[in-house]
Amino acid sequence: MIFNYGKIIIDNRDNVQPFYDGLSMGCGEIHFDCSTCGHDVSEETLLFERANDEISREEKEDIKLFFNVKKNAYYNQTSSVGFMKCSHCNSEFALYISSGEVQMGRYQASLVAVVECLKENIIVNDIKNEIKRVKDYSNRDMLEIKNFKESEYDNFCSKITKNFQLESKEDKIIGNNEVFQAYVLNGCIIGIEFDIWTGLSIVAKNECAKELLNNIYSWLVEEKKSNVKLISNASFEKNSKQLDKDCLESLKLIEVVIDFNEMPSIQEEFILKLCNILNAGRVCGWDAFKDNYFDIFMKVPPKDYVYKDNDEWEWNDYYDYVECVREWNEIGPKNENGEKGDMKFIFKNFHKFSKTHRQITLDFLEIIYHNIDGQITPNCNVFSDLYYLIVEIDGVLMDSFDKWSSLLKNLKLRY
Repeated sequence: MIFNYGKIIIDNRDNVQPFYDGLSMGCGEIHFDCSTCGHDVSEETLLFERANDEISREEKEDIKLFFNVKKNAYYNQTSSVGFMKCSHCNSEFALYISSGEVQMGRYQASLVAVVECLKENIIVNDIKNEIKRVKDYSNRDMLEIKNFKESEYDNFCSKITKNFQLESKEDKIIGNNEVFQAYVLNGCIIGIEFDIWTGLSIVAKNECAKELLNNIYSWLVEEKKSNVKLISNASFEKNSKQLDKDCLESLKLIEVVIDFNEMPSIQEEFILKLCNILNAGRVCGWDAFKDNYFDIFMKVPPKDYVYKDNDEWEWNDYYDYVECVREWNEIGPKNENGEKGDMKFIFKNFHKFSKTHRQITLDFLEIIYHNIDGQITPNCNVFSDLYYLIVEIDGVLMDSFDKWSSLLKNLKLRY
C-alpha cells in the first residue's frame, strides 16, 4: 500500500533510553501523546510486536528506510517497527522501537521514534480496486470492490463514516476471513462487509439507503479520478536525491533492456517474461512477483568481506549470512563477470504498449516506484544493503518526482 509520512513527533534515535527495565516478559507499555487529539496512545510492547508480525515486508522495509533503523538501537535490544492507532481519533502512527531480554529474567524496551502515518484512501492508492454496482443475493443494491485487503477494512470504514457522518448501528462482527458492520444515517442503513471471496461490499440494507449508496459511489469515483497524489514529493526529494551527471557516469550500472514490443499482453505471460529478463525466478501473480523483485535488489557483500557480529549488514547470525548470500546470488541481473550491482532499466516502446495495456503497465510501474521511492543514492555517506536503480523510459531518464507523478497520473486516469 502507498502511504506518506507526516511529522516525526518523537525522535530518540540519537539518545535511546529504555522506558521499561524490569521483569515482565511484556516489556512494559509503549506510551505517547496523539499529535491529532492529544490523547494517550498506548499498548503493551509484546502485543505491539505480535500485532505487527502480520504487516507486509514492504511496509516494514519502508518504515526501516524512513527511520534508518539499526539492528540494535540500544544495548542488547532488538529493533522492530510497526503501526499503532489512537483509539480516540483513529489517527495512525509508524513506530520504531527496540526490546528484548537483556539479562536472565530482565527485559528492556525503548521507544526510539514515532512519525505520523498519512495513509491515502485505499480506492485512490490501489488502482486494481475497481468499483462495481451490482445486486446481492437478496436483490439489494450493492457496491463491490475486488482485490481488497482485510487489513485495510478499519481504515476504509473510518474514511467513509467521516465523510458521510455515519453512526455505527451494531458492533463489528469478525469471523473467519470476514468482517461485517452496519452503519446508519437518518434511518438509512448500509452494511460494509468484507470476505476473502467477494472482497469489499457496501450494501443498501433498506429502501432509503439506495440514495446514500449512490452518493457513496459518486464520492468514491470522484476520489479515484481526482486524487492524483500517488506518491510523496517530500519522500522522493528527501531519500532519492537526483543524481548529478558526474555521479551517473561514475556508476557501473548493469543495463537491463525491456522492449515492450516483445512483451505479452496477458498478465500471467507478462510476469513470466519479466521474471526471465530480470532473472527473478518463475512466479505467477503480482504479489509473488513483488517478493522476488524486491530480493533482486538485496546487496551481496564484496568478495573481501569478512563476517562480523552486529556490523552494518545486520545479519542475525553466521548461518543467516551464509543463507542470504546464497539466495541473493541466485537471482537478479548480473554483469559480464557474473556479479550483481546497481542497475539501469531501459524501457523501449513503453508508451505504445501502455496505450492498449494500461492496467498491466500501471501494476508494474507501481512496483518499480515503490522500490525507487526512498532508496539511498550511492553518493550518500550512508550504508545501504540495497542496490541502486535508475529507470529510463523511451529515452527519458526518470530522475525526478515530477516525471514519475505525471506518468502514473496519466496511466491512472486513462480509460
